[in-house]
Amino acid sequence: MSSRSEATWRHRFRLAAGSVLLAAGVCGFFHAFGATRAQWLYLRGKYGFLRGTALETPRMESAREAFELSRRAMALYPWNYYMPAWAAQLALDEAREAATPEAFDAAASAAYWCAREAVSLNPYDAEARYAWAEALAQTGRVAQALDFWRGVLEREFWNPDNHTEYARLLLLEGSPASRALAAREAPLVADPALKRRLRRIAAPPKPKGGRKTKK
Repeated sequence: MSSRSEATWRHRFRLAAGSVLLAAGVCGFFHAFGATRAQWLYLRGKYGFLRGTALETPRMESAREAFELSRRAMALYPWNYYMPAWAAQLALDEAREAATPEAFDAAASAAYWCAREAVSLNPYDAEARYAWAEALAQTGRVAQALDFWRGVLEREFWNPDNHTEYARLLLLEGSPASRALAAREAPLVADPALKRRLRRIAAPPKPKGGRKTKK
């Protein structure tokens, strides 16, 4: 190979390598811009922006607005699980306070969609997991919620909050077998009120009839 052709080959190689690096840099810039923009939308929606000033943007309280904002954020950066997890929590709050079956169905459906997206992106995020289990339960999928939460317990058995949620789901399922299983969770749950309730379930029934009098 002549020195001239070798120099041409090196020039072409450097040009190709430079083009690849430039393209990677441009892609990285737009990726980072999308991630930053999506996170900013999440923080602005959840906490507000420029609070206490004339340009204040109040925090969002509406599940519908949070749902739409979540879709916008995920279009910018599909891996931002914070946004759909927060939107799911707002929708669940609205479902609990719904005055009509139609309002409940709309809020529960939005919670289901958002929580499913969040937990699929990060099944280890606590807020996403609780939102998914609650959304399943609110939409009549209690058995599926229990199956999901058993997997959570297998990974993080010693977290008292996980046992609290498991016992709550068992009580929501409501069968005698589930209530008995929930009662066995009493030593492990974190919520004091739930712990007392589970202990009452586990306590043996009091004998019927009045107190016998001595002769």
